[in-house]
Amino acid sequence: MEKINNPLKKQERKKIVSAKQINLKEVSSVLIITPFHTEEFILSTPAIAALKEAMPPESEITVLTTPLIKKFAATCRSINKILEIKTLNPVKFIQTVFSLLTGKFNIILNFNDRSRVPIMAAMLNRAPVKVGYLQEKRKMYNRLYNISLHSIGANQHIIVKYLNLVRFIGANSYDFTPKITLSDENKAFATDFLKKNNITDKDIIIGIHPTLKDQEKRWSLNKFSLLVKGLIEKYNAKIVVVSHKHESEALNEFMHITKNQCISASTHDYMQLAAISRYFCCFICNETDFMHVFAPFTNIVVIWGDSDPEINKPSGHNNEVLQAMDKKADSVTVSAVLDVINNILKS
Repeated sequence: MEKINNPLKKQERKKIVSAKQINLKEVSSVLIITPFHTEEFILSTPAIAALKEAMPPESEITVLTTPLIKKFAATCRSINKILEIKTLNPVKFIQTVFSLLTGKFNIILNFNDRSRVPIMAAMLNRAPVKVGYLQEKRKMYNRLYNISLHSIGANQHIIVKYLNLVRFIGANSYDFTPKITLSDENKAFATDFLKKNNITDKDIIIGIHPTLKDQEKRWSLNKFSLLVKGLIEKYNAKIVVVSHKHESEALNEFMHITKNQCISASTHDYMQLAAISRYFCCFICNETDFMHVFAPFTNIVVIWGDSDPEINKPSGHNNEVLQAMDKKADSVTVSAVLDVINNILKS
């Protein structure tokens, strides 16, 4: 792809007006502006992997992201370099701006529809191909991104949204599995956690997240408590409770209600929790980012609220979404959740 490999020639840049002109086998460097929310980044990793697979082995993918997402980006093997934006560290910010100004990217690919960062990146870097979804209300954006894809519909799953963008430029894939990996350090943390809590490989281990902050979407603490009671009585299961850092008050309340029969995970670190989740027979939660973080490692059972699960449900064949007729999370019965768990344990 000679035109793309000469990014500084203005006259040649203008000639690239169609996605059909892009040959990924001739692309050496791509900059991806990632989503800035945890779950959306995880759901974008199948597309990042598909793009990397379609490029030459020696090619590089650089991502522009936030300090929080950097931790997840480091677990994606398809990503070669990480640039931090929205950082409070002035040195890192200056380094990022310099990298954007001097980086010889063949393509800038925008996965971030909500931020102004894609506009800044496109203005700073002279990549001849800038690809993103058409945004009708953002005229400046549409002038900068010369290859635009129209949305195929509002009800598509978030994974499909990102996959369609890389398919648009020639990276065909139907692999929906999030591409995050665990370090040896995280695996060792999980092993140590089990040992400290006297959990063995013979135990039935079940994870739960009962402390979602949004009470409209949350199954009640009482129902989670009844679920715990049923699982302990029937299976003598070890129940591991995970939570976010800001949910400590609700966690303390839940541990009190269940009379400390559950084991609280000793960390809020996503990757350490993901390493622990490998030992779960299943993980029960409401609509939370944990369901996406854990989906590559265990069976997920989601008690859903009033949104459309087809847009945001966890990826994978072994996951179950339970939604009541009135679309209220707390209308889902304890027996319905127990039935799903029974089926998982049988299989």
